[in-house]
Amino acid sequence: ADWVLQRFDHCFKIGINLSVENPASHKFDLLLARDRPGEQNPDLVFASPMARQPLAGIILVHPQFEYGDRQRHQRVEKIVSDYLAAEEVVALPLDTVHVNNPAGFTSTGQFDNFVRRLDVIITTRLHGLVFGLKNGIPVVAIDAVAGGAKVTAQARAVGWPMVLDGATVTSQEIKQAVDRCLRGEMAENLRAVQVRAESGISQVKSGFVQAIANLPLPPV
Repeated sequence: ADWVLQRFDHCFKIGINLSVENPASHKFDLLLARDRPGEQNPDLVFASPMARQPLAGIILVHPQFEYGDRQRHQRVEKIVSDYLAAEEVVALPLDTVHVNNPAGFTSTGQFDNFVRRLDVIITTRLHGLVFGLKNGIPVVAIDAVAGGAKVTAQARAVGWPMVLDGATVTSQEIKQAVDRCLRGEMAENLRAVQVRAESGISQVKSGFVQAIANLPLPPV
């Protein structure tokens, strides 16, 4: 901005990586433009290699008043934020809601396809857990309800062992769990979940078909 240049008018001013519309009007003593009429140079971002950081989907459930004073949602959100402040992963806040989805997803298919591109999921939401495991993505599940609720129940149903207690979880525990996921230590568990889930769904389907078959026929 002009006021900045005016403030330091007594200094030798160098401009680097700038877009210049009118070369005659710039107020730099030395100008290395990114682009100006008749000249284009690569942006300096090309000279800044960075190590790839893992992509972590963060899927946190809203307060669940049906659990009353068993809720630990605020505590868990604070602990997750403390972990993410270390910037060890690229955090992508996501949600599974259909209406006014914060990430702009308009269908379950869009969310499902996006999840497949993640390296790990940290979640307090049941559907964060199941969509991750369904797609072979390791999940650090945190049950934000004291004593355990549906997140813990679903993890048990499919045999997923990585469920942390929201009443006692620490940022260090989250870090250790995420590190295990990123090192590939949960690969065998992910395969076992698929087998167990398929078997469980098959039993549910059979039970449903049998129950329907046993329903009394309506009178003609």
